[in-house]
Amino acid sequence: MKNQKYCEIVFPIQVFKSFYYKYSDDQQHKLKSGMRILAPFGKRNQIGYCINVDNNLLKKKNIKYKSIVSIIDKEPIFTNSQMKFLKWISEYYIAPLGLTLKAAYPSEVGFKKIEFIVVNNIATKNTKKFEKGKLLDATKGTKKSEEGKLLDATKGTKEFEKRKLLDGTEKLENKSENYEKLKEINFPLDGMLFSNLGNIESKKRKLINSLIDKNVLLIENRWERIKKNKSSMFVKLQNEDTVVKGKSQQQIIKILKEIENSEMKISEMSSNFNISYSSINSLVKKGVLKKYSKSVDVDPFFQDYSPKKRDIKYSKDQLKVIEKLKNNSDKFYPILLRGVTGSGKTEIYIELARHQLKQNKDVIILVPEIAITPHVAGRFRSEFKDKVAIWHSQLSGSERLWTWSKVRKGEIKIVVGARSAIFSPLKNIGLIVVDEENENTHKQEDQTPRYNARDSAVYYAKLLNIPVILGGATPSIESYYQASMGKYHSLNLLKRFGKAVQPKIRLVDMKEEKYDTNVSNVLLQAIYNKISKGEQVIILQNRRGYNTLLRCANCGEVVQCPNCSVSLTYHKSIDRLICHYCGYSTNKFKQCPSCDSYKLRILGSGTQRVEEIISKKIPGAKIVRMDYDTTKTKNAHVRILNNFENGKFNILLGTQMIAKGLDFPNVTLVGVINADIGLGLPDFRSSEKAFQLIYQVAGRSGRSEKPGEVIVQTFSPEHIAIKMAAHLELKKFYNIEMSNRKELNYPPFSRLGLIRVEGRRLDLVKQEIYKLHKILQKEIKLQNILGPAPSPIEKIQKKFRWQILVKSNRNADRNGNKMRQAIFNIYKYKNQINKNVRLIINIDPLSII
Repeated sequence: MKNQKYCEIVFPIQVFKSFYYKYSDDQQHKLKSGMRILAPFGKRNQIGYCINVDNNLLKKKNIKYKSIVSIIDKEPIFTNSQMKFLKWISEYYIAPLGLTLKAAYPSEVGFKKIEFIVVNNIATKNTKKFEKGKLLDATKGTKKSEEGKLLDATKGTKEFEKRKLLDGTEKLENKSENYEKLKEINFPLDGMLFSNLGNIESKKRKLINSLIDKNVLLIENRWERIKKNKSSMFVKLQNEDTVVKGKSQQQIIKILKEIENSEMKISEMSSNFNISYSSINSLVKKGVLKKYSKSVDVDPFFQDYSPKKRDIKYSKDQLKVIEKLKNNSDKFYPILLRGVTGSGKTEIYIELARHQLKQNKDVIILVPEIAITPHVAGRFRSEFKDKVAIWHSQLSGSERLWTWSKVRKGEIKIVVGARSAIFSPLKNIGLIVVDEENENTHKQEDQTPRYNARDSAVYYAKLLNIPVILGGATPSIESYYQASMGKYHSLNLLKRFGKAVQPKIRLVDMKEEKYDTNVSNVLLQAIYNKISKGEQVIILQNRRGYNTLLRCANCGEVVQCPNCSVSLTYHKSIDRLICHYCGYSTNKFKQCPSCDSYKLRILGSGTQRVEEIISKKIPGAKIVRMDYDTTKTKNAHVRILNNFENGKFNILLGTQMIAKGLDFPNVTLVGVINADIGLGLPDFRSSEKAFQLIYQVAGRSGRSEKPGEVIVQTFSPEHIAIKMAAHLELKKFYNIEMSNRKELNYPPFSRLGLIRVEGRRLDLVKQEIYKLHKILQKEIKLQNILGPAPSPIEKIQKKFRWQILVKSNRNADRNGNKMRQAIFNIYKYKNQINKNVRLIINIDPLSII
């Protein structure tokens, strides 16, 4: 066709390649870069992303272009700036663009994907229409969606006779024969669920599979709309003049008379006013109340968090920082804002956000932990009301849909969330803040793309020509180095806000304890003194469970997970041993699995064990535990923190999720149970992480006028990281650490690329990693290659893991382009790699374990 147009498409698959399709003139005015389309790919129609519309693309000879089936979106789901940003993430972190785009858009939010087998009409063209007789038995009883329809991505093509024909199938022959085969098995006109294929008798199933192989039948993805809004039961006052005798019923009428519209959610009435459901139902039967279902807003804030507005008077130091940032708010201005704990960094972020909103610009605030997202976001919500949204991985589908649509419409101006909030579709971003920028959780390590939200935020800000703030009390070594080299502007807040002063820190040498104990007498006495005065305490134990390992006193063997190269942790509450890597669970052993000895000893202590010790030793201790085990349910983080802030508990005990971002004025003591955790790990960042964790959690104490105290228990009081953290000597520790990094050529003096191969067969894993090592040796000349070697944790979830670490010196490879290109070239050989192993590429890894 003379006026045929072409577009470039990427699919969410592990392939570094784009595909060209044609589309007709009537689609030209609709299709734009950044839209999703449906197109034939392999044996099915697949969602893809349009990354380029090129009307001048010349058709290559001997290539038959397929046509897209439909355009899914009315408007691009990504702006031009987002597309450039996401292409950079794809290239820098060596991640297929299709998977990167999928990660940036919750494409299946609000929908449930259903695979359908449908007729390819070109294969049955010029034949009689299918008889509309009985459908296959396998489709009987299939439930319809709530709206009674399946949302087909090919809108307006309900009848297969009218369906746009797919290209590339014109050569199909024996069309009438195909029709007869379909008629023979009485294939349904409207298609059938792919999941029902297994319920059909073997002969028919084989025939259907063969017709799929011949493209007579196609597998098509459809999306059934799931409930968009959450519904709740309400009651409304309908006849207030009815005389009722019961006090509870009289109270109900009184409550409803005093509120707007005289209606209330039944669950709220029951919980807030202690009214029984039977009293409500009695009034419904009498006609006094009307009971009905109603859609409710799914804004996460409406469910659990009640932010408190604070009256703030900025200090001179804060005003100086604010003024500096406002004066540079119209250009790319990367700032490392180092503020001691309690110095008021969040208040600065709020003031700068207020400045941006006055300019009609949007703001992204990235925080490291889901646990503190509502806490920090609540501060913004108290100032900017419903212009603030929250974003993290534990939002439900309906909450994600609500948030995304509000942001797209421009009703949300500030997004506060974990790392994926960097992909928020805000249209006029004026400021990006990365709070606690040093935290590992800003880096996605477990799935593609393995991006670092901090570094990505700096690039995005440069692209948008806006300021970016990297904030925290303990900067990462990399950011500290960039500031020292003048690449980041450095601003400091060296005093705590208001009348608060830095807490006093004491080290307790656990080697000198008379008894084998997990909680020292010094710490126990301090806890008792604080709660006796009505003050609160935070206890950090960065290991969950009851005991951290089970060891045989006879042979010394530690009971390990059969799937992973780690020890099992004992959880007393369920009396089972659990692996914290794969979830494997088993009853507690009575005999050693290696030597059959009964001399098994449970050693170490987790949060459950510490909770038990403190509860037994200290009368009046009301402990709330916050770790992975207690925060599995929805919004559990928020409920725990709210209850602690409201004084229902006087001790907050938890893992590292409580170490940062929390601000409780009544906390005057922080205890660190075992400061040595992590120091023995074979990772060059272990000292840095230990220092930062102690420094951060110490900052939770004494944040108001009441003086704070910190007690750190350790078996290594002379270790440089612990000693420096106890004296809050950040600059001295960083200078020592950077000297060590420079000598060993580790970041920030080099860039790292981690290549890992994992699989169930150790021989195949080793075979393939050594293949890749040979390839790298040919590709890389200036970089150092460490390995191949087993990963520090060699096996996880029954998969063996071997790796190669590439170090690229910054002097020889300034931007790391040579290293990334060499690693990317490995994909040329991907087809030669055994399909039973998995290849993982991680650029700038924060952990090599």
